[in-house]
Amino acid sequence: MPPSADELTLHHGRLHATIDPVGAALSSFRADDVPLVREFPTETRRTMYGGAVLAPWVGRLAGGAYTFQGRTHHVPVNEPERGTALHGLVATRAWDVVQHADTSLTLRIRLVLPAGYPFDLDLTTTYLLDDTGLRIELAASNLGSDPAPYGCAIHPYLTAGSGGVDDWSLQLPADTYVGMDADLLVPRHEAPTNDTPFDFRQPKPLAGLEIDNTFTGLDRTTATVRDVDGHGVALTWDRTLPWAQVYTCDHQDPAVHRTGIAIEPATCPPNAFVTGRDLIVLDPGEQHIARWQLAPC
Repeated sequence: MPPSADELTLHHGRLHATIDPVGAALSSFRADDVPLVREFPTETRRTMYGGAVLAPWVGRLAGGAYTFQGRTHHVPVNEPERGTALHGLVATRAWDVVQHADTSLTLRIRLVLPAGYPFDLDLTTTYLLDDTGLRIELAASNLGSDPAPYGCAIHPYLTAGSGGVDDWSLQLPADTYVGMDADLLVPRHEAPTNDTPFDFRQPKPLAGLEIDNTFTGLDRTTATVRDVDGHGVALTWDRTLPWAQVYTCDHQDPAVHRTGIAIEPATCPPNAFVTGRDLIVLDPGEQHIARWQLAPC
């Protein structure tokens, strides 16, 4: 799928990537012209957060309300059917281009006291293509005078080239999965993956499995999606990201349904602004850096 007029391209040898400044989102990543992330039409991808950077919270914030250091805040609810605030404040906004070269791109956005989040964050996302694959770095700095709650993730829909979710296998070395509230899709309980359909510690076919769950207890921070020939894509991340959301893209639109699997390594689980689970608190002047890498396998 050719890039839209707003998208920016990177290339290095057999690797090519396209990034949309809206959401600092990865819209394509190819090796030898084989797609390794789902290439949605632009508006579909933006609606589905495909490839977007998620911050300053990830997943769903129940009711759009949270209490931090004794003060209750209300952020806009953007998923009215569930009454939740979904995926933070930067996934649908245009980021500024700081630097763009053949193999690298840096984008920046500043959040200055947005509605319901009265904190001052500077976010910088850098993409770099090299022999090892596509590296992604997100740096968040608190420029304000108060501590700020924070979490982050990315939202790529991975593919193993041709076919769809039912043609691929997943390996995710997580020993714990999170059961989600059926209505709000926020965490309700945690349980071992052992002897459940959620055990992907060894490669497991995805055919017939519907997943929209969070995982943790990772003994390695790499997930792989492969086709029957063993080819596909590996997503690796650093230890600042002990959680991963997995979504098999079970969607009412047949053009989208099970055409990619979202793997979203994150600093915290959904609803962390409410529960406090692994919530990062950035002190004034403090910076947090998270890193991911995509590579063909």
